[in-house]
Amino acid sequence: MRILAIRGRNIASLAGEFELRFHKEPLASTGLFAICGPTGAGKSTLLDALCLALYNNTPRLAKASARGVNLPDVGVETVTPRDPGNLLRRGAGEGYAEVDFVGNDGIRYRARWEIRRARSKTTGKLQNVEMSLLRLSDNQRLGGGRSEVQREIEQRLGLSFEQFTRAVLLAQNEFSTFLKADDDERAQLLQTLTGLEVYETLSKRAHERANVEQKSLEVLRRQLGDQQPLAAERRDHWELALTAAKSEAAELQRRKTELDQHLRWHQSWDALQQFERQAGQALLDARSLQQAAVPRQAYFSRAETVQDARPLTAEIERAAHAIARARQAATDAERRLSVAQHDRRQADDASAQAQQAVALAEQAQIAAQPDLDRAKALDTEIGVLIPAHQAAAEAQNEARKTEAEARRRLAEKQAERERARAARQTAQAWLAEHEALRRLAEEWPRWDLVLDQAAGLQNDARQNQRLIADHRREQTDQQQACARLSAALTEAETALGAAETRLQAAGQALVRFDPEALAARRSELESQRDPLIVAEQAWRTLAAALDRQQELARETAGARERSARAEEDLARILAEKSAAVARWEQAEQSRALAEAACADSVESLRDHLRDGAPCPVCGATEHPYAAGDAPSRALLARLKTEAESLRKTVAALDRQEAATQAHLTASRQRLTELADEQRESSAAIQPHVDRWNAHPLAAECDAIPPAERPREFAARQRALQQQLSALAAQETAWRQAAKARDAAQAARDQIHRQQAGARDASSAAQAKLDRAAHTLQAAAARLDEIVARRDERLTELEAVLQPPDWRERWRADPLAYHQDRREQAAEWTRQHRAVEQQQSRLAGLDLEIENLSALTADKAEQLRRAGEEFARLDQLLGRKRSQRKTVLGGRTAADWAAELAKAVSESKARQQQQDRAKQTAAQAQASAEAVIDQVRRTLDASEQATAQADTALADWLARFNAAHPDDRLDAAGLQTLLAHDRAWLAREREALRQLTDAARDAETTLRERQARREDHERQRARSESLDEAQAAHARLVAELEQAQQRATEAELTLRQDDERRERNSALQADIAAQDAKTELWRKLDTLIGSGDGKKFRNYAQGFTLEILLGYANRHLADLSRR
Repeated sequence: MRILAIRGRNIASLAGEFELRFHKEPLASTGLFAICGPTGAGKSTLLDALCLALYNNTPRLAKASARGVNLPDVGVETVTPRDPGNLLRRGAGEGYAEVDFVGNDGIRYRARWEIRRARSKTTGKLQNVEMSLLRLSDNQRLGGGRSEVQREIEQRLGLSFEQFTRAVLLAQNEFSTFLKADDDERAQLLQTLTGLEVYETLSKRAHERANVEQKSLEVLRRQLGDQQPLAAERRDHWELALTAAKSEAAELQRRKTELDQHLRWHQSWDALQQFERQAGQALLDARSLQQAAVPRQAYFSRAETVQDARPLTAEIERAAHAIARARQAATDAERRLSVAQHDRRQADDASAQAQQAVALAEQAQIAAQPDLDRAKALDTEIGVLIPAHQAAAEAQNEARKTEAEARRRLAEKQAERERARAARQTAQAWLAEHEALRRLAEEWPRWDLVLDQAAGLQNDARQNQRLIADHRREQTDQQQACARLSAALTEAETALGAAETRLQAAGQALVRFDPEALAARRSELESQRDPLIVAEQAWRTLAAALDRQQELARETAGARERSARAEEDLARILAEKSAAVARWEQAEQSRALAEAACADSVESLRDHLRDGAPCPVCGATEHPYAAGDAPSRALLARLKTEAESLRKTVAALDRQEAATQAHLTASRQRLTELADEQRESSAAIQPHVDRWNAHPLAAECDAIPPAERPREFAARQRALQQQLSALAAQETAWRQAAKARDAAQAARDQIHRQQAGARDASSAAQAKLDRAAHTLQAAAARLDEIVARRDERLTELEAVLQPPDWRERWRADPLAYHQDRREQAAEWTRQHRAVEQQQSRLAGLDLEIENLSALTADKAEQLRRAGEEFARLDQLLGRKRSQRKTVLGGRTAADWAAELAKAVSESKARQQQQDRAKQTAAQAQASAEAVIDQVRRTLDASEQATAQADTALADWLARFNAAHPDDRLDAAGLQTLLAHDRAWLAREREALRQLTDAARDAETTLRERQARREDHERQRARSESLDEAQAAHARLVAELEQAQQRATEAELTLRQDDERRERNSALQADIAAQDAKTELWRKLDTLIGSGDGKKFRNYAQGFTLEILLGYANRHLADLSRR
């Protein structure tokens, strides 16, 4: 921050405009300079202008008394001693102070402070101070109100008013106070001025870095304590345990794999059996549904047969609908005719009444003319009187309101004077009663400061007392902690000796075992077991492959036999079907010819034949079948029966053909699959043979029959397993001994760490106890100092606080006592000011009351004259209005004439309307009569069509019943059957077909699933039941998990030991390097480091102060010579 210029006008002792420009010659190149002059020349005024423009405050205003004292200004106005308006020159109407400066951001600004009196007159009241901040680079105003501008200025200066007046601008006799200030406070101010926060930052970072490096060293040391590798004998033990666990897990995994295969066979077998049962049930369900659908099939056939009658029923329905519509139309037409006749009679009556109403309205209009003329004359006279009457009424109301307002104001002023007198009397009585508070109130700023300081010292004393109590409790706690930790150290040393004894005993127990011999014996047994396991696996694999090859050969032979039978059955069915189809087609042709001979047209011709008359078809004169049934009808019935029988035969052969074809296709597909499996099996057998022949035990097993080899393998494995079990028991005992030795070692190490921790804790507790005692002594000394300073302040207050018990009340609650005194002083000042104000008010109110009394009498006389004039005009207007009410009932002439003309016009309009309605009703009556004639003709035609349709349907039913004598049909039954539309017929036909197909598919599926189940049963490799296999599998899984857990534990232990060995070597070098780095930063922390940065900051700013003082002394020497 740098000041560039100071400007002002009418500030304190400087009248008119003044300006100092430090950035221009001659001041720009002088460096340090002095402002000299006699007392009152304006030296301090320049500094006041600087502070006013920047902070709206000055050092001498800040020291002035703030409360209880007011200074006279102009007239009756007063100002407080701290009001910046005091610096406006006496006799001036306005003034300002302005400062150009460079902020801490390097930008130039102009701060301006302005004050003026009301209307810029010297006798005007002081107005509020105005402040502004302008950025000179772009003339941008910053901040809004005065408080915002002050915040902006402080932000750009980087100093508050207190800091500015303690470091930049020191008031008279304040430099020594700055030099004697606390080191922390002085260093903080110098740092703010110089902007050298780097020393404080370096101090904090040196302290933080030293702590970080020390923590890093402690972490490395803890890591070294946690990274001790295993001893050589312990590592050998874990390596042997890992080898044994892996071998055991491999054998258990092989046995588990065999059991998994057998369990999967059982699962597949159960699933195939379930599938076979489901297929059988599905076949039964399908056949049951097919049998239940027989009545449904018969109903469907009957519905298809009657579809020829659908057009006849549709025609009957259409004709019935037409009759109903025609009858409804006739009813509606008759109703409309009746309505039209009635409307015509009403229209005739209404027309006659309208003509009579027109004549009456015209007569009334002529008779009312004399009254209309009389009414118009009275209306004119009333119109002339109304404006004068209204003016008189308004004048009377205005006079009444003015007179009431004058009386109200007089009463208010009288009441106000009475209140002012009572208030003055009350304030005078209060001041007389509280005369003892005069000195406290008049010098309140002084006593306010003393009370504030005393309260602060009292609070400090209480805090120190609480702090001393806390330190005493802490000292007691540390003494108890030291005693507890000493006892714990003794107990830990005793426990360490016992742990050493247990460790030696566990080590002696472990020496009895030879881990190397146990490992060698296990390696020997496992070398015998592994080839035996491999040989058994090779033989089992080879035997299973040979068995599978034989099974495939048997299944292929059976599939070929089934395929051959299916081909023979299919050829036979096709031959039978061909002959049956030919017979069926011939029967259908014969049936069609017979139906043509029995058709309705032939029967009609036969009915018209006459004896001796030639036949119109063949010309014969003899007609043997003219009467009675012809033989063709019996022939037609026999041909229909034969055709239906042949159709069923063909359908049965179709089903047999489909089933046989599906069976043949499945057999051929299975033969193809079996051929592929045989090729794959033949190719897979040879590697198994080579593997078996290459095994060392193959030659030994040549003398053993193939069926006895599995039992031989099992016997050898049982013998090896017994030896391994005995060896495992010895290894278990060795592991338990090693585990006991490791547990004892871990317990000893843990107790050793606890003993070292107890020793360190005891030492730390003793150090804390010493620090607590020193802190307690310092706090007690500080308390004595605070109490002495507090008593000095209380002694000063004896002059104004008279009650003898005031010290006890103050000690009970200093803040509340201070607030009570502040309120008493403020109340005394307020009451004193109230007496002066009320006295001035009473004089003014007496003058106002005298003037208002005269004004009230004048307004009452004006009200009387206005009332008399209004009464005269109101009486005259009333007589005219009474006369007008007797003419036309008080209504206006224009309204009455308009009403009569409207009555004539409306009656003529109604007459015309009724004439039109009469004509419309006559036309509607004629139209309704024509519609009735047309509807009756349409109804006759629809009834004839209905009779013809009924006859046609009766003929069709007669022919149908003649053709189906055992299943006769009436009209209701026909309607029921025809209610099913073509979509229903299609759905029903499809549903019946699906039932047939479902039964055929279910039968095919059952045969296929039976074959799959039988094939799976032939692949069974072991004889155990499912429960036995599951129990064995559970045992194997548990044993395998235990073996894998032992292997994982051993492998993890060895891997952790390898990592510890690697890290241990690297940690030694890291600790040495970190120790050197920690020592370096510890020394730096001792020299300059501190958590709050004060150590290096105070040290560096001390040098800064010495340099600044050196420069100042040298320049002051130059000034003194001048």
